[in-house]
Amino acid sequence: EQQQEQEAFTAAQAHAPMLPHTGRSGRRTSLVPPAARAQASKGFEMRRIIICVAAVVASCADAPAALETEARPPATLVSITVVGAGAVRVPVLNSTCYGTCSFPVAPGTSLRLDVAGDVAASFAGWSGACAGTGACELVVRERVSVAAAFAP
Repeated sequence: EQQQEQEAFTAAQAHAPMLPHTGRSGRRTSLVPPAARAQASKGFEMRRIIICVAAVVASCADAPAALETEARPPATLVSITVVGAGAVRVPVLNSTCYGTCSFPVAPGTSLRLDVAGDVAASFAGWSGACAGTGACELVVRERVSVAAAFAP
């Protein structure tokens, strides 16, 4: 048991500041208390862990941005022109277009355009990517232009 204590003491002393022991030749006494020596070895391990985590985080910092640009296809532009005193409702955006509006969507997006119900003018019809007087249903694959005409 005494030999094990001596080996543990010797191992702990390997990294601590030492003074020669005056009572015995070849022996040295640590200036650092035993509790502080034990704490210092734990601190060293914690520093190693923090450095490893920081290295991993730094190497992955740009990865999400790179993955997003590769995963997302380029956006396709949808343009709406309202002719007259009316408005077009875009439910996907929860928005209403008066005049001229445009917005990007991902290719393949299903889109519905409706005539806004709160306008006094009567709807004359769609032109461009839509036709008729009902709701405009689109699957956007490339740049799209739609016009909505209103009569007074």
